[in-house]
Amino acid sequence: MKSQWHSPHLAYALRVCAVLMAVAVSAGSSCFTATNPATNAGSIRGVVSNSLGGGISGATVSVTADSGGQFVATTDTGGNFLITKVPDGDGILGLSGLASSCTTPAPVSYAVVATDTTELQIVVTCVVTLP
Repeated sequence: MKSQWHSPHLAYALRVCAVLMAVAVSAGSSCFTATNPATNAGSIRGVVSNSLGGGISGATVSVTADSGGQFVATTDTGGNFLITKVPDGDGILGLSGLASSCTTPAPVSYAVVATDTTELQIVVTCVVTLP
Protein backbone atom coordinates (compact mmCIF):
# COMPACT_ATOMS: atom_id res chain seq x y z
CA MET A 1 0.00 0.00 0.00
CA LYS A 2 1.28 3.46 -0.95
CA SER A 3 1.74 6.07 1.78
CA GLN A 4 -0.42 9.22 1.78
CA TRP A 5 2.71 11.35 1.62
CA HIS A 6 3.56 10.02 -1.82
CA SER A 7 0.16 10.62 -3.34
CA PRO A 8 0.45 12.66 -6.58
CA HIS A 9 -2.59 14.71 -5.61
CA LEU A 10 -1.17 15.53 -2.21
CA ALA A 11 2.21 16.43 -3.68
CA TYR A 12 0.52 18.73 -6.21
CA ALA A 13 -1.58 20.36 -3.48
CA LEU A 14 1.50 20.96 -1.35
CA ARG A 15 3.35 22.57 -4.29
CA VAL A 16 0.38 24.85 -5.04
CA CYS A 17 0.15 25.77 -1.37
CA ALA A 18 3.90 26.56 -1.25
CA VAL A 19 3.63 28.79 -4.33
CA LEU A 20 0.61 30.62 -2.94
CA MET A 21 2.36 31.16 0.39
CA ALA A 22 5.44 32.52 -1.39
CA VAL A 23 3.28 34.94 -3.38
CA ALA A 24 1.40 36.00 -0.23
CA VAL A 25 4.62 36.60 1.71
CA SER A 26 6.13 38.50 -1.21
CA ALA A 27 3.07 40.70 -1.64
CA GLY A 28 2.69 41.15 2.11
CA SER A 29 6.23 42.35 2.59
CA SER A 30 5.76 45.10 0.02
CA CYS A 31 2.57 46.21 1.77
CA PHE A 32 4.43 46.78 5.03
CA THR A 33 7.31 48.78 3.62
CA ALA A 34 7.68 52.00 5.59
CA THR A 35 7.08 55.16 3.63
CA ASN A 36 9.60 57.93 3.84
CA PRO A 37 7.88 61.04 5.27
CA ALA A 38 10.10 63.23 3.10
CA THR A 39 8.41 61.82 0.00
CA ASN A 40 4.97 62.79 1.35
CA ALA A 41 5.49 66.51 1.20
CA GLY A 42 3.28 69.18 -0.25
CA SER A 43 3.27 72.94 -0.56
CA ILE A 44 1.56 75.94 0.96
CA ARG A 45 0.79 78.82 -1.36
CA GLY A 46 -0.98 81.98 -0.36
CA VAL A 47 -1.43 85.71 -0.35
CA VAL A 48 -0.95 88.08 2.55
CA SER A 49 -3.06 91.18 2.00
CA ASN A 50 -3.96 94.16 4.12
CA SER A 51 -7.41 95.24 5.16
CA LEU A 52 -7.01 98.47 3.15
CA GLY A 53 -6.52 96.54 -0.08
CA GLY A 54 -3.45 95.18 -1.81
CA GLY A 55 -0.76 92.66 -0.97
CA ILE A 56 1.81 93.06 1.79
CA SER A 57 5.35 92.92 0.47
CA GLY A 58 8.31 91.66 2.49
CA ALA A 59 6.37 89.88 5.25
CA THR A 60 8.01 86.78 6.73
CA VAL A 61 5.81 83.68 6.56
CA SER A 62 6.84 80.93 9.01
CA VAL A 63 5.41 77.42 8.89
CA THR A 64 5.88 75.00 11.77
CA ALA A 65 4.82 71.43 10.99
CA ASP A 66 3.35 69.34 13.83
CA SER A 67 5.60 66.49 12.69
CA GLY A 68 8.68 68.70 13.02
CA GLY A 69 10.44 71.21 10.87
CA GLN A 70 10.14 74.90 10.25
CA PHE A 71 9.90 76.56 6.85
CA VAL A 72 10.21 80.26 6.02
CA ALA A 73 9.36 82.41 3.00
CA THR A 74 9.10 86.12 2.26
CA THR A 75 6.13 87.61 0.42
CA ASP A 76 6.74 89.19 -2.97
CA THR A 77 5.49 92.63 -4.08
CA GLY A 78 1.96 91.26 -4.47
CA GLY A 79 1.94 89.55 -1.05
CA ASN A 80 2.32 86.09 -2.62
CA PHE A 81 4.34 83.30 -1.03
CA LEU A 82 5.11 79.65 -1.74
CA ILE A 83 6.62 77.18 0.71
CA THR A 84 7.57 73.76 -0.67
CA LYS A 85 8.54 70.42 0.88
CA VAL A 86 6.11 70.84 3.80
CA PRO A 87 5.53 67.44 5.46
CA ASP A 88 2.16 65.77 5.08
CA GLY A 89 -0.04 66.70 8.06
CA ASP A 90 -1.05 69.67 10.17
CA GLY A 91 0.79 72.70 11.44
CA ILE A 92 0.74 76.41 12.19
CA LEU A 93 1.53 79.35 9.90
CA GLY A 94 2.53 82.69 11.39
CA LEU A 95 3.52 86.13 10.10
CA SER A 96 6.20 88.58 11.18
CA GLY A 97 8.01 91.58 9.78
CA LEU A 98 4.84 93.63 9.27
CA ALA A 99 4.71 97.41 9.24
CA SER A 100 4.03 99.07 12.60
CA SER A 101 0.64 100.25 11.29
CA CYS A 102 -0.43 96.58 10.88
CA THR A 103 -1.52 94.15 13.57
CA THR A 104 0.14 90.74 13.46
CA PRO A 105 -2.69 88.18 13.16
CA ALA A 106 -2.95 85.06 15.29
CA PRO A 107 -1.24 81.98 13.80
CA VAL A 108 -3.32 80.06 11.26
CA SER A 109 -3.75 76.28 11.28
CA TYR A 110 -3.18 74.42 8.03
CA ALA A 111 -3.32 70.85 6.70
CA VAL A 112 -1.17 69.51 3.89
CA VAL A 113 -2.34 66.29 2.28
CA ALA A 114 0.32 64.17 0.54
CA THR A 115 1.77 66.09 -2.39
CA ASP A 116 -1.06 68.61 -2.74
CA THR A 117 -0.76 72.38 -2.49
CA THR A 118 -2.72 74.03 0.31
CA GLU A 119 -3.99 77.55 -0.51
CA LEU A 120 -4.25 80.21 2.21
CA GLN A 121 -5.49 83.81 2.15
CA ILE A 122 -4.40 85.90 5.13
CA VAL A 123 -5.80 89.37 5.69
CA VAL A 124 -3.83 91.63 8.03
CA THR A 125 -5.55 94.55 9.75
CA CYS A 126 -3.72 97.80 8.97
CA VAL A 127 -4.64 101.39 9.82
CA VAL A 128 -3.80 104.59 8.05
CA THR A 129 -1.82 106.95 10.25
CA LEU A 130 -2.33 110.61 9.45
CA PRO A 131 0.42 113.15 10.13
